Amino acid sequence: MAGAGDTRRVTRVEPHGLWSNMGRVVDLSSRGAQVVSQTRPRPVGDWKQILIEIPEGRILVFARTVWIRHDPSGFRFGLEFAASDETARLQLTDLCAGVRAARSETEDHDDQAVALELIDAELRIDRILAESESRHEP
Repeated sequence: MAGAGDTRRVTRVEPHGLWSNMGRVVDLSSRGAQVVSQTRPRPVGDWKQILIEIPEGRILVFARTVWIRHDPSGFRFGLEFAASDETARLQLTDLCAGVRAARSETEDHDDQAVALELIDAELRIDRILAESESRHEP
């Protein structure tokens, strides 16, 4: 997501299943987004009202296209949100915090599941070794 020389001022998240009227949102922060679409976006520098669909409703924000790349998935482009849209910025901040919290909860659950699997595997190995030793005792 962010490179070693990245100077972004805010943390970005990778939301899953988030869509806007411009395409699928693959990278999001309170200040901008990266979108993938089959349709060519507006030219770099153009402003457009963006509608982001969330479970609680919609977030409307003005954004300008800052870069465009063509790749196998269609067009990939960066949007910068208007700084003056404080309501949308607060909604986006809350959305990003929710994505981070959900991801953290999932990672914690995954870590616990892996730990339990390791304990189970160790117990099985101990049982197999004990059975093997009891068979070879004189």
